[in-house]
Amino acid sequence: MRTKKVVPLVIIGVIAAAALLFFGLFHVQNVEVVGNARYSDQEIESMVLSNFLNKNTVWLSKFRKTVYPEQVSFVESIDIEYIDRASIRLLVSEDTPIGFIEQQNYDYYFDVDGRVLEAIPVSDAQESLKSSSISGADNAENDSGALNAVPESSENREYRPALTNIPKITGLTEQTLKAGEKIETGDKAVFDAILSIAKLLDKLEIRVDCIEVSEKQEFTLHLGDVRVQLGTADLLEEKLSRTAAILPELTDMKGVLHLETFSEDTQNIIFKEEKI
Repeated sequence: MRTKKVVPLVIIGVIAAAALLFFGLFHVQNVEVVGNARYSDQEIESMVLSNFLNKNTVWLSKFRKTVYPEQVSFVESIDIEYIDRASIRLLVSEDTPIGFIEQQNYDYYFDVDGRVLEAIPVSDAQESLKSSSISGADNAENDSGALNAVPESSENREYRPALTNIPKITGLTEQTLKAGEKIETGDKAVFDAILSIAKLLDKLEIRVDCIEVSEKQEFTLHLGDVRVQLGTADLLEEKLSRTAAILPELTDMKGVLHLETFSEDTQNIIFKEEKI
């Protein structure tokens, strides 16, 4: 009888020792993060290595393979690659907002297809810009389709996507927006133009208060007391390069910089000054 009792205990002990050896040999020690723009490497790592089992390189890369973080804005998925027994690579797929529209005390962030990705309370977004980041919102939706705000001290607000360099867009639509739905404009080209302008503004280090879009899909940049009328999306790179060169001369001035009729042959650009 004693022998029968001892054998199962030995088997359990062997299994336990093997498990400890397995998790010890294949414990995650080194993490490489690729593709993240809105979250830090440390935040992405924390989203994946959330428990003891998820700190094993074999388990993560062979069985888990992909993580879909819940209650995390702008992250679609995180794929896991095995490098060696102590190292993994995390490949992040993020939604890419190209602009946001302020409506009913929410900022609605949308992508190049015009799809509203997230709706974040204006107060939270403004606070995030002060620190170049914003916390994730609770997963519950209200009637507007916006993600409900959670106090910053809440444990649910663990991850903070950076919202810098995403321009505010005005005049694009009067449609009542909702997270997950598309903005109706009748012409997708307007979103391509917004993306191009946003990239050029970032490249040229031009900081704007907002980008105004007219019914004719003409664009105006608002920079404090200066408005830059770009007109249509033609020759955007040339227009914005000239704008970047002229703006330092307009410090402490108020008025409109006219580039609506800009062409490759344009030499002089008119600035119509207004009284402050």
